[in-house]
Amino acid sequence: MPSTALSDSLIAWLARSHDPGHPALVVHPRGEEVDVRRADGTEPSSSEQFEIFSRMKIVAVDPGRPSTARDHLADLVP
Repeated sequence: MPSTALSDSLIAWLARSHDPGHPALVVHPRGEEVDVRRADGTEPSSSEQFEIFSRMKIVAVDPGRPSTARDHLADLVP
């Protein structure tokens, strides 16, 4: 599957994957990779990693879907 640059809105959407009460996530595109860490430099929790992975898969399957719809879908994932 061809890669594409991450838009600012997608970066912001991924950053919103953080657990309530924990530091915000910071997203750094690195070529074909995406580095996501908490603002304090620590690794995301397992639930945050799952959320990030799920959101990236949604984008891979349907890149044109508006992020607002994806946000509602992400709310359904435990």
